[in-house]
Amino acid sequence: MKHTQWYREDYPRPQMVRNDWESLDGKWHFRFDERNIGEKEHWEEGFESKLEINVPFTYETSASGIGEEKQVQVIWYSRSFLVTDLSKDTLIHFEGSDYTTDVWINGVYIGENHGAYHRFTFNITNALQIGNNIVTVRVKDGYSKEQVRGKQRWKDQNFGCWYTQTTGIYKSVWLERVNGVHVKQIHFVPDLSADKLRFSIRLIRFQPRLAVKIVVSYNGTQVAESSAPVSEALFQGALDIPVADQHFWTAETPDLYDVTVYLYENKKIIDTVGSYFGWREIKAEGQKLMLNGKPLYLKMVLDQGYWPESGLTPPDTEALYEDIRLTKAMGFNGVRKHQKIEDERYLYLADVMGLYVWCEMPSMYAFSESSVRFITQECSTVIARTYNHPSIITWVLFNESWGIPNVSKSVRQQSQTLAMYYAARAIDMTRPIISNDGWEHTKSDILTLHNYTQDPQALREGYVAEELATKRSPIQERLPFSQGFGYENQPIVFSEYGGVACVEDTDGNSWGYGEPAGDAEELLQRFTALTEVLQSLPYCSGYCYTQLTDVEQEVNGLLRADRTPKVDVEKIKKINDQK
Repeated sequence: MKHTQWYREDYPRPQMVRNDWESLDGKWHFRFDERNIGEKEHWEEGFESKLEINVPFTYETSASGIGEEKQVQVIWYSRSFLVTDLSKDTLIHFEGSDYTTDVWINGVYIGENHGAYHRFTFNITNALQIGNNIVTVRVKDGYSKEQVRGKQRWKDQNFGCWYTQTTGIYKSVWLERVNGVHVKQIHFVPDLSADKLRFSIRLIRFQPRLAVKIVVSYNGTQVAESSAPVSEALFQGALDIPVADQHFWTAETPDLYDVTVYLYENKKIIDTVGSYFGWREIKAEGQKLMLNGKPLYLKMVLDQGYWPESGLTPPDTEALYEDIRLTKAMGFNGVRKHQKIEDERYLYLADVMGLYVWCEMPSMYAFSESSVRFITQECSTVIARTYNHPSIITWVLFNESWGIPNVSKSVRQQSQTLAMYYAARAIDMTRPIISNDGWEHTKSDILTLHNYTQDPQALREGYVAEELATKRSPIQERLPFSQGFGYENQPIVFSEYGGVACVEDTDGNSWGYGEPAGDAEELLQRFTALTEVLQSLPYCSGYCYTQLTDVEQEVNGLLRADRTPKVDVEKIKKINDQK
């Protein structure tokens, strides 16, 4: 597999790479704080514990070394790291920690973060000393349905399609050493109509006498360069990309351009950041999804990104690669990442290997002032963080009215979807946005439908005419649009169907949709018949089969939880390749 110029193995943030970094993954001291006494007893200054945990795996998983599924609302972590030089600033990054995270360095309080699905960063320079340093972390979590929780259960036992909770640090923790004045964020916007790459660069601690140089190359050959003085903390510009040097990014041809950003102070380089972008444009135009000016037909599979031994956390980068390899081997060109913001290394591999990704916000399950605030903040942060990945072609804000149960009629809940739609649009004008995947849409750039009928003939008759999909099919559980909203000639995608379990994988505690198939051959027959119906609908712009893998008690994957196929992947590919 060909990597980008700035690829660093296991680097947690592949869209903004620096060389001076250190992983803090591995063994940490760990302690349950069931009585919430840790702060009162000053555990931030150090605590005794017989337990160790393998970060970034949560205590609920076997990969953590603990494997205890009980819910504990307060937990503590601690480990040491060595500092030999204080001439630069040191940042500590948490790729993901669920839910409220407090951080101390050498007993000095650094800060707090709320939320589970975004990276957060603290500058810890002033608390450091030469020699050994101690980072202490307290995480509070619970069963609140107001939190953005995705597929995490809010009871002591799994139920329906909700699984074991995720508590605490579940993504990588790492240190980065930077100049006090440095690049905080880079956004790339390919403008295919103008043959330009538009970019914005945000700086930390702006000061006079700064300049930026940005260099773009393709396959090691420089194709564009721009230098300019910087007059404020947000620097914006554009580079001409000559037509002869334009290589379009698609799932079939995932060509990427390498980018190096240099920040100068008085003509001296004080920061160097490596990145990349894909020369691609995705639009919803009338009833078609258009990629680089050509119609795009989506053949997706729903992917929840769970592993038996590690839950929401991938066991390693190889596991992420294997999921994408198997997805493509079955002839799918995309995934709907369901109720999860995936490890950014997955998105990098999707960029490099060529896979379309629908990025879906995890849900809350109670509508309140608090939940409105939580999901709005989290959504905006997620979009800004993952903005540059060309593989992401769609933002999904809500799923099946979860957290907005009365959106069909409630003006207040409709307003929440509209507020998030327009906030997302203000951050990112380049991708289609789906307001409420499955049904009861408000403002939405794509109309998506969910239907789990197992009868191909009923599926065909239920959606044979476009009007049945856009108004009310007799087999559609809920109306496609909320009151006051209607079809505006958007593309139509059947974004959940199938969900067929296989008898050999079921027991009294497991399930799929409808009656399970008797064996692998019947599973293939059902997949074939249902998929061919959707492929035959002239107005349909794509489909998403449920699902890639089994997840805990939900056993309707094409692959088992350990990624062994239930059906020959070539036979699945043959069906997908018909369209």
